[in-house]
Amino acid sequence: MTGCSSLLGKIVKDPQIKLERVDVRETNLRGANLAFILEVENPNDYEIKVDQVDYKVFLGEDFFAEAKTPKPVTVPANKKQQVELPLPIEYSKVLSGLKGLLLGEKVSYRVEGKVKLAFLGLSIPFDEKGQLDLGIGE
Repeated sequence: MTGCSSLLGKIVKDPQIKLERVDVRETNLRGANLAFILEVENPNDYEIKVDQVDYKVFLGEDFFAEAKTPKPVTVPANKKQQVELPLPIEYSKVLSGLKGLLLGEKVSYRVEGKVKLAFLGLSIPFDEKGQLDLGIGE
């Protein structure tokens, strides 16, 4: 098996995954629609299909939410493709995690998960951190 996996490693290069940004799509008095934008870079000479992205979001140190992408995405050979991770939130359900955001403060976040590829059933983990600001009070 070791020979096969090292041969596979020479044929299949792992895609690189990073959190590009967090967009606030819409805010209102009841909630907000966030979008975590991942950049998936395909270093291979053939396209790859991302079947699904499973992810968990943490605000500060607290678990906030988890979700899955709604549809597959194809990443062209030797190119980058953005994958959007939608996250609708209701303030009333997550008030403790959003206290700082509602006060107009920046709050640290972490997004962890795995990208599931159609090719050989591969899963690639990711763990990204940053700061979130809803722009309230501007």
